[in-house]
Amino acid sequence: IFFRVCPRASNSLHLTSCAECLSGLAGFASPSVGMASFEAAAHHYNQMHADDDLDQYEPTKRAQMLQEQFKTAEQKFDSLVQELHIPFLDRKLYRKYFIAQQSERNLECLLSIVDALHEHKNHTLKLLKCIFEREQVVNVIKVMASDYAKGKLSTLEVQTKVLQLLYSLQRITLRIVEAIQQWRSRLTRPYAFEWRGINYIFKIIKDCQFIDTCDLNAILPLQLSTYPLCSNLSSLSLFGPQSIGSQEPGQRQGIAITYPMKVNKKTMIPQVSQEFQQRLQRAEVAIYSEHNLQTNLMKEL
Repeated sequence: IFFRVCPRASNSLHLTSCAECLSGLAGFASPSVGMASFEAAAHHYNQMHADDDLDQYEPTKRAQMLQEQFKTAEQKFDSLVQELHIPFLDRKLYRKYFIAQQSERNLECLLSIVDALHEHKNHTLKLLKCIFEREQVVNVIKVMASDYAKGKLSTLEVQTKVLQLLYSLQRITLRIVEAIQQWRSRLTRPYAFEWRGINYIFKIIKDCQFIDTCDLNAILPLQLSTYPLCSNLSSLSLFGPQSIGSQEPGQRQGIAITYPMKVNKKTMIPQVSQEFQQRLQRAEVAIYSEHNLQTNLMKEL
């Protein structure tokens, strides 16, 4: 009975080496122990050793599960690195340390990398949405510059509309520059955020240079080449939406502007908060530091 109850008893040596089973057998052999004690002892044997047969196969099953999980995670990894154009060096690094050798620890690391890539993808999509909005504003400014050069628009009309567009351009460009910095924060190096094959920070500089050199410069000397976020134009807030929800924290509510604008003592000019002004200046520094940043990166690579 003992030999059948205990799966460990594959040979005679086990009969004397399994202390737990021998103690149960001693209880069963005692004349004072009844059938209930036997059933309790048998239940103890079975509970202690029920998984022994499975233990022999557990390593194989765990290895199979690990291999399947690795395969799924690696497929997600490959898909994301292609979508996000992850640099070659980063891909090679991940494969060498987390994919080449399959282990539970490496699987955990690989899953963490996949999660981080998903988050990186979300940041990328948000950035692309902001860029789409900014490009619309830039295109409208270019059209207005062309129409003004052809004499289709009056000076006052152009000044008013362009300044309103510059207000929108300032806000969306600030969001983009800050988002690119956040986008880079999880990368191993400060790689460029490319849009249609060009570093988008350089695209911002190029747009500013265009506005400064087109026909609009004669009526709006904005100095965007020096101040790409118009940090020198504190009155630009006059030309933004006057709804409370669209204002920066701490900014006072302004009044509706009509043109020709009539200014009197009661006119209230929206105030730009010091914090927002500092954000603009930090973003401008980041824009003009981009060239050196990318030059140093290329030397490092």
